[in-house]
Parts: sequence; C-alpha cells; structure tokens
Amino acid sequence: MRKIIQKASMRWIGVKLNISAWRQIAIAISRRYCKDSPFQSEDPNQDDINEDTDDDPWDLQTGHGTHVAGMIYARELMEGSNVVISRREKFRQVSQEWHKFWQFGSAGTNTEEASVNAGQKRKRVTSEGNTKDAQMARWKRLQTIDIREEMKQMLGDDAEFRGLQEPALEAIMKNKSPILVVMGTGAGKSLLFQLPARSQKSGTTIVIVPLKSLERSMHERCQKAGISCIRWDPQQRERMAQIVLVQPEAVVGKMFAQYLNKLQGLGQLDRIVIDECHTVLDSKPDFRPNMRKAGALMLERGVQMIYLTATLSPNDEAEFLDIMKVEIPDDCKFRGCTSRPNIAYSVVEHDNEPTEAVCQLVAEKLEQYPSPAKIIVYSSSIETIEELGRALSCHMYYEDVGSAKEKDEIQQQWGRADGRVVVASNAFGLGIDEPNVRAVIHVGPIHQLQNYGQESGRGGRDGKRSEAIILVETGRQEALQAQFRRQAVRRVSAMDKARIEREKVNRFISGERCRRIHLDQEMDGRTNRIRCEEGEERCDVCWKDDEAAAEADALQRAFAEQEQRLDSAIDMPSSSMMQGSENASPSSSINAPSSMELPDISRFVNQSPLYTTQSPSSVTSSDPDFTTDSITVADKHEYKAQQAKREQQRKSIQRQNQQEGQEV
Repeated sequence: MRKIIQKASMRWIGVKLNISAWRQIAIAISRRYCKDSPFQSEDPNQDDINEDTDDDPWDLQTGHGTHVAGMIYARELMEGSNVVISRREKFRQVSQEWHKFWQFGSAGTNTEEASVNAGQKRKRVTSEGNTKDAQMARWKRLQTIDIREEMKQMLGDDAEFRGLQEPALEAIMKNKSPILVVMGTGAGKSLLFQLPARSQKSGTTIVIVPLKSLERSMHERCQKAGISCIRWDPQQRERMAQIVLVQPEAVVGKMFAQYLNKLQGLGQLDRIVIDECHTVLDSKPDFRPNMRKAGALMLERGVQMIYLTATLSPNDEAEFLDIMKVEIPDDCKFRGCTSRPNIAYSVVEHDNEPTEAVCQLVAEKLEQYPSPAKIIVYSSSIETIEELGRALSCHMYYEDVGSAKEKDEIQQQWGRADGRVVVASNAFGLGIDEPNVRAVIHVGPIHQLQNYGQESGRGGRDGKRSEAIILVETGRQEALQAQFRRQAVRRVSAMDKARIEREKVNRFISGERCRRIHLDQEMDGRTNRIRCEEGEERCDVCWKDDEAAAEADALQRAFAEQEQRLDSAIDMPSSSMMQGSENASPSSSINAPSSMELPDISRFVNQSPLYTTQSPSSVTSSDPDFTTDSITVADKHEYKAQQAKREQQRKSIQRQNQQEGQEV
C-alpha cells in the first residue's frame, strides 16, 4: 500500500506521500468537508462529556479509531496537547455559559447563536482572519520603515550603505520576490535580511546556509546586532526567533517541513533567504544533492525568496535559475562589482623551493603587518598544507583535519590571535569573517577563478588595504603570455564553425526570445533589441507574450473590481475597538473565544536574545502601531496581487514536479 500511495502521489501531485501523510490528509478532509456534523453532537440534557462513543467509520477507514485520530492526526495549529477537537468544542461551550453567567461582553447578546442544537453543524471560530490581518499589517509597516534610520540604530550613527545595499533593501521592504543579489565578499549581504527581520516585532526569516562555519559566524553576528536568532535543532523545534539558520540537508527533512507548516499556519513566515546560493552549482548526485532540492522546495512555500551570493557569474546565471526553477525579473536583480577595491592583487615569482619561498614571504608580511593582523595561506593539496603547517608551526585547516567541533576550535583559536597564520584548503572559505586579514597567499594550482575570488575576498573585510598574492615559479607569467598569444592567432576549425552555426539556428528555433533578436545579432551585429518593434510584424514569440500580458491585465482588473465590491460590504474593526480590548479585564481577555483578539507578543521578542517557547496562539500578532484601519483599499489590492503572483509561482513549481513525477 505504501508503494502504491507513493507512486500515485508522485505522478499526480509531484509529491511523494507516505501512509502517515495520507492519514493526516484523509482525516482532515473527512472532518472538515465530508461529515454533516464534524463534531460529536452535544445534547444539553447529557450529564457527562465523556467520549466513550463508538468509533467513527470515517476514522476507522484510515486504520485508526476515533480517539487516536483525534489525538494524533489532522490536528490544528492552535490546539493544545492532549486535547481532541470534540472535547475542545465542549469545553468552549461550557466557557461560553460561564461568560453568560458573569455577564461578560464576550458572551454576546444573541443567545440563540451561543447554544447550538444537537446535531447542527456549528460555524467554527478560527484565527485565520486574525492571522491574515497580522500579515497584512506587518507587510504595510515594512514599507513605511526608514531603512537609513533603522540601519543607524542597528550599526551606529556613522553607518552608511555600501554598494547595492540600499536599492536591494528597498526592493526587499516592498516585498518584491524573487530577488537575486550579487555583491562582493564583505560588502554587507547579511544586512539585507538582518535589517528587515530586526525592524519587525514579529515574523520569522529562514536563512539557508551551506556550511556550519558560516552558520556559526552568522549566528554570532545576529546576536551582536540585537536580533533574536537560533540555529535549527530538531530536538528543540518549538523555539521561534526573528531569524532561523538551517542547513540544506535539514531543509528537505520532515521535521523542518512541519516547523515551516506551523510558522505559515500562524502567519509568521515572512521570507526565505538562501545565502551563498552559488553553491547549488556544485551540488551533484554524489555531493550534497539536497542543496538542489532545497531551493525548489522552498519556492513552493509562496513567500518572499531572496538569493544572496558573491560568486555567480553572468554566464552561470541561467544554469542557476534553471536549477532553482525560478524566474527573476530584471528589476529584482542586483549585480555589483565583485572585485574588492581595497585588495591589491598580485603575482610573485620565486626561484627557491616552494616551501622555503612561502616561509620567506609569510615572514615578510608578518613584519609588514604587525599584530593582530592575520595571514591565510591557501593550497589545493593536503600534502602541501601539512608540509607548510609544520614549516610555519601554525594552524592547519582542511576537510579531514578533525571533527566539526575540532574545526570550530581551530577557527576560534586563530580568530583569538592564538597564532596569526593558518594554512588551509578551500574548506576555510565561506563563513570566515575576520576583519583584520591583511594577506591571502595562494600556493599551487588554482582550478577556478570564482573560487579564487571567494578565497581572496577573506582579506580586508574591515575596508582597509589588504593583499591577495599568488606565488608561482620564475618565468611562469611570461610563459603564459606567450601561450595566449599563440592561441589568439590560431584559426577556428571548420568543425567548430559548423557547431557554432548549428547552435545559432537552434537558438532561433527554440523561441526563448523574440526571433528578431537572433536575426539582427547575426545579420547586423545589433545587440540592444528587446522584441519586435512598432511598425514591424510581430513574430510568434512576441505575439504570445502580448496575448499573455493582455490576459493578465484583464484578470487583474476583474480581481480589483471584485475586491472593491467586497470591501464596500465589509466593516473592518476600528483601531478604537482594538485599543478597547487592551483595557478589558484579564478574565475577559483570556476567555473570549467568540471575539478573537490579536495577542501582544512584544515580550516574545524582547525578553531575551531568543524567542521563548510559547503557545501557538501567542505568536499571531501585529504591530500595535498598525491596525487594519491603517491599510487602504489600494494597499490591500497591492498586497493581494503580490500574494496571487506567488501563488501562481508556487503552482507552476508544483506542475513541474508533477510532470517530473509522471516522467519517472
């Protein structure tokens, strides 16, 4: 049965379901939609509220009795432990009777609505409306924040935006999605998710980081900035915070999926950030395959997606977007210069034996840059690393140097100036954020220029002058120059020409862009065409684009008209009502199920660096300065348009997964 469910679900919905998931779904659907009375009948003449009744056949069909189904499966986010729905509903009715007895305002005046006849389906009171109001209020407040003032509060009065930080933050605060930011190492990419998270009293940002060292470094930086931040631990999954750091392997797991379900159910999941997103290009079936799965899986959540990196070349961008299954509009791409202006790049030749040359160069730089300045020596050979480590009597760092704990200790010792030099492989790269690295030296072959850009970027992160030096044997530069001169005059073979021409034809046929783009580029050398222009017959690609745009505009107009009609018929709760609820007596504010309020969770954020474990109801919150009265009709249209667009993206991903499942 398990195999049948998995095969069918993968084929038709693109998600592999197990028996437990099927039970959750079947019981939830039957409870909410299939039964005439989803809760046990409540006879007012009944003397007890025991649940010694026969098992419901709807529950028996899933393989469990009614008691087990109620205690384990299809439980709602707002339910407490050890309580089944039917009992909770009975307790709620008793609570209403007490409210009437004490004449609480929450009891209401319509007694007929408060007491429901036995067997009658009662309208359930949920926090869904409150959750959506809280999300919309948080969305509205995010757009009104002065990001410069918020940055100064976070980093100090002298802080200024660097590079593309400001325009990228403006797009993030407007809730645009998806967003790709390519900025140089040390250019302040972390601020792009730290500032929005810090500016809100509620809400959670998920940050996916590829390395433990990067996760630890980011956790420390968030805490220093006064941001509540936790590292994902499946043993403590009740914890919540403004920022949650997680590894790609954990993202695809069942426990983290349940954690995200809870956040979304409570309206607390604001955005998902994939830091150092270029590492997905290194993911292979035999090397961290879950890195690829994590990106596409998070896109299905339908929230704001942000991709950050310093190492994604324009040539690799198309492959990256294909792996992530995402399309990013041009106004959501922010690409800055990734070479660092404060780093002096150089190549030094030597006549000596390599180890001796490195020792001599390191001694010169240690004298040139006094303590606490640090030096990193990179090599791709473990043998070379060990030999240099012994010769320099310094720290060594590579994949198999020890356990994760031992690696952390090496990094911390080096950071505390217990030895100013470290010899390392590229494992000592991402996540190294020491401000006073004055020299980065490379010894031996460098296999990728992108990796060199990352590793050399470990230097000068405090903005001061630093050096990136490649050590080679004498005559190497001259030999390479001669080699490139020979290659420049080498003729392209007929076979290469034929392949290039076939590729041009195939690109024209593919229809990925306007067909005139390819013709003009080939025939006239024109490179600035975007599409068919006025006065020209449209190609089929542009015609389809125009049709799709017209259809989208029509749908948006119809949606806006419908929402305007609905808004005119709905009275939103005023801010005075919400303020009045704050002044109510403690008893009425706690036991008022018929008039749900948005509980204040300011204590949830401000008591300690970490969010404390709270009951689910305590996190459905909105900023007190922004009630629903602060949101105009235009705001609601804009917000709902963004949500509709993300829902469309989510469904597109699901369709792709479904197609892949059918192919399998």
